Amino acid sequence: MPVKKGQKLWILVLIFLSVVLVLTSMFLGWTPRGYTYITGIQGRYFLPLLPFLLILLFDRNLTIGKDFRKGAFYVECFISIYSLIRICSIACIR
Repeated sequence: MPVKKGQKLWILVLIFLSVVLVLTSMFLGWTPRGYTYITGIQGRYFLPLLPFLLILLFDRNLTIGKDFRKGAFYVECFISIYSLIRICSIACIR
């Protein structure tokens, strides 16, 4: 389903506000006085915005032909069980 122009504009505004908020938080939280640049900014803060940027750029070309819901469910279950086992084993060792 293609994204309409109004929806694209709204997504762009939200991406812009998110970037501004990340920059502001790093400026206020990590940048010492007198620096001419903002310190503490890492790319991982912007990774959640990447899917929205891809939707803006490639909305008509982002189609998936197969149904991955079942496989994703199994992967999620495996990761959850593995995490639970690791947490319990670390807690028992201590």
